[in-house]
Amino acid sequence: MKRWVLTFAVILMIAYPVNGKAEISKAHSGNTMLSDCTHKNMGVRNLCVGFVQGFVQAVLGMKNLYASKIPFCVPPEATYGQLRDILINYLRSHPETRHQHSAGLFFYAMHEKFPC
Repeated sequence: MKRWVLTFAVILMIAYPVNGKAEISKAHSGNTMLSDCTHKNMGVRNLCVGFVQGFVQAVLGMKNLYASKIPFCVPPEATYGQLRDILINYLRSHPETRHQHSAGLFFYAMHEKFPC
């Protein structure tokens, strides 16, 4: 599990470089993600689905690259819409964590619902 945490941290550092502005962390918070995922505008909601797709594909890619076990196992028949709903439910159920980075929160949501 330590290896996965380290790998995940490296992915986050590469994907979201720090430039010293507080707005960056705010832009990728659980609060922002919940707003995007539940927005009335379908285009904004699609940003959320794109995030979910990218996250899941990145984790599966890491599994293939390192031939290691991942900390959650999404059933092959699960849709990205279902995964988005899990993220929304997790964010609503854990308001005390929504200030944290959305990628980490999605990681926890997937592990909670689909442990291996």
